[in-house]
Amino acid sequence: MPARILEADAEKQALIEEAEGKAKAIELINNANPTAAYVTMQGFDALKVLANGNSTKIIVPSELQNVTGLLTTMAETIKEPTKK
Repeated sequence: MPARILEADAEKQALIEEAEGKAKAIELINNANPTAAYVTMQGFDALKVLANGNSTKIIVPSELQNVTGLLTTMAETIKEPTKK
């Protein structure tokens, strides 16, 4: 086989294995029944990756726009002393 065919086959196999790995990760997350907070945090991680790119505009999905209230509530919960 010519070298380019071997290279293409290797690239194809790598893409298949990467896709299978992502599918398995998604399956595991779904089976764990993630909370809304987990999904929100994953959204923020995705936004961080986008912000590091060359794009000049970021479109924030509507479900992430209400996260400010969630983060404020979480911060207040952490700051609040435990009542005995």
